[in-house]
Amino acid sequence: LCDRGLMDGSAYMTRSEWKDLLLKRKVSNVCELREGRYNAVFHVVTAAEGAAQYYTLENNEARTETPELARELDEKTRKAWVGHPNLRVFDNSTNFEGKLRRLVEATAKLVGLPCKLSRVTTKFLLRCKPDLKNFPVGVDYHVFDVEKIYLYDVDSRRRSWVNWYGSFGDSDNILFNAKELEQEETHPTANYVEEYSFVRKRTQLEINPETKEETVVGSVYGQTTVKRTNEKQNPTIEVKRIITKREYNAACKTRDQSRHVVKQKRISFLWNMQSFTVHMYEEPVKDLCILHAQVEVPDDEDKGGSGDVGVGKRCGLMNSVDLPPFLEIERPLNDTKKDKSQYGAFNISLKRT
Repeated sequence: LCDRGLMDGSAYMTRSEWKDLLLKRKVSNVCELREGRYNAVFHVVTAAEGAAQYYTLENNEARTETPELARELDEKTRKAWVGHPNLRVFDNSTNFEGKLRRLVEATAKLVGLPCKLSRVTTKFLLRCKPDLKNFPVGVDYHVFDVEKIYLYDVDSRRRSWVNWYGSFGDSDNILFNAKELEQEETHPTANYVEEYSFVRKRTQLEINPETKEETVVGSVYGQTTVKRTNEKQNPTIEVKRIITKREYNAACKTRDQSRHVVKQKRISFLWNMQSFTVHMYEEPVKDLCILHAQVEVPDDEDKGGSGDVGVGKRCGLMNSVDLPPFLEIERPLNDTKKDKSQYGAFNISLKRT
């Protein structure tokens, strides 16, 4: 747990000074500084932004900034972390105790401890790909090429093999494997309805707005394991970790051949203290653009029967998202089988026969 991160330094320098420092330190891949070292970035907004009456220099000898300078540096620091896939901004929409509670709950959620906060991904279908020229001045963004590869599911394949092998009438092998599966099903993890993993390569690009020429800044790699359970309180568990290029290449050798490699372009940006990412599919489908936003909801709020946020509450969350006016939004995507099948990457990756 770090009080400050490496990218914070860029908020206190000019762009040329920051580039000179990276060159001096022989840093060729700024993505490694931002995403390759930190699993999450939690930005706690200064009281000078939205709670100026509580901003003071009296309780911190190291604090010398005026409220105006504090707001300016806070904005620069937020922008320094744009592009991190787990950037969270904690604003002053609640009192200080509420702000700390949200921070503690989000930290507990990240490390897998019990908490009263669920992070709900709200998604919106876009009518067309965003035009970067329409992004307002002051809205910094980063563009990425993303390659997502689903991995071979050993357990499900082994179960299929047992069923196939048993069809040949070898009772000894049937008995042995049946006992093994029985032990597996009584294990605590047997509550998992579905489990799958994928690895991801995320490459940042610099795009010339005039020529559209793309220059690679650098790449980072990660692995995610998703477990869907029967539990109402925790229907989906995601475990993410940063991996090396070597680990990524090794994992790709166990790629699930029944699925396509999913390729996307993504645009990450902040709008009114909220983190957004646009997913623009390139393979195996095209002309599909989805806006992702993160919304937090206490676990004791309205729940649906499957453990997901209830329909009424989800609609409220959708309405609470301050949608960027420079994007053409078709409609919100719902937590239904139809929308998941048509717009979820897991289903999109499946090869059709």
